[in-house]
Amino acid sequence: MSQPPPRCLWICQAETCQLRGSAALLAALQASALPDGTAVAASGCLGQCSTGPSARVTPDETWYCRLTLDDITPLIENHLRDGHPLTHRLNPRFHFSFSMPPQPASPPDLPA
Repeated sequence: MSQPPPRCLWICQAETCQLRGSAALLAALQASALPDGTAVAASGCLGQCSTGPSARVTPDETWYCRLTLDDITPLIENHLRDGHPLTHRLNPRFHFSFSMPPQPASPPDLPA
């Protein structure tokens, strides 16, 4: 049995993700020049149907949601080559942020 490459980008091919374009994403990624040691593969359902098309990068455990064909080049260049995930496509169920918007210096005046 062959070992998987060190890094793999799994693209969900379950029905809901396919209805949202995951087959085209998979085909485009498979036709792309990927960094050495990186593969793209079809996966079964990743359990994120409401935010598809979904993808998972292993062993990083980076989860993406709502991917589009426009995300392919930045995904390859920024994440797979340079190690910087696409923050606007991170699945918030796995990658949440506790940052708060800036607060005013003083409370606003309340009407009398």
